[in-house]
Amino acid sequence: MAVIYVENPAGMRSAFKSWEGDVGKNIRRKTEEVRLAAMIEAPGPGKISLNRTGMSWGTGELQSRIRTSYGFTPGGDLESKVTSEAKHSMMVHEGTRPHIITARRPGGWLRFRGRDRGIHYARVVHHPGTIANPFLRRALEQVF
Repeated sequence: MAVIYVENPAGMRSAFKSWEGDVGKNIRRKTEEVRLAAMIEAPGPGKISLNRTGMSWGTGELQSRIRTSYGFTPGGDLESKVTSEAKHSMMVHEGTRPHIITARRPGGWLRFRGRDRGIHYARVVHHPGTIANPFLRRALEQVF
């Protein structure tokens, strides 16, 4: 008995380089699993804080702005992404050094919640920095 290989470029493209093929469907399923895991891992209301103050002021924006996208690399291979579109995503994910925050307008005031949970006003704040919370990386490691 002999095995004969017959090249079928259209079949290979359909199976390996199409979102409707078996590989594409599997990648899409795994990408959605990563998105859901990232939503669970992302800081949000009622979650234990990982910042320096130990307090959580999560609004849920990070969780609600986690998105998936599907496309192709320049070489035609399948590519999927899980991203967080919130403006502060990178600062939460990678952390920040201690820094100074000033009001945007000259003579303006910053309004923030302090350690005592009270509302405070200041023209300048010396922020202690933020400990990195790599929620996207954790989600990816959980799924894979």
